[in-house]
Amino acid sequence: MDRIGATRGWSPYTKMQYEGGRAKDGALFIGGVNEVADNIEYMKEIFGITRFIGHMDFGAPDNDVMMKSIELFGEKVAPK
Repeated sequence: MDRIGATRGWSPYTKMQYEGGRAKDGALFIGGVNEVADNIEYMKEIFGITRFIGHMDFGAPDNDVMMKSIELFGEKVAPK
């Protein structure tokens, strides 16, 4: 957020913004399998969504970390 934000004149991303984003009603789906699944379920309940489209950053994490994240999402989060 800081790298891209700096090119756009944004203030540095704060810990408070990060924590707010990953809170139950936040826009970030970050955490363990259960946290992510619970957040998606919560969004389903409050918004009535029938589909979920997520974006995974592929620029910063190493490929093995990204592949593990995709694997966990497909095998553990999606079935929940």
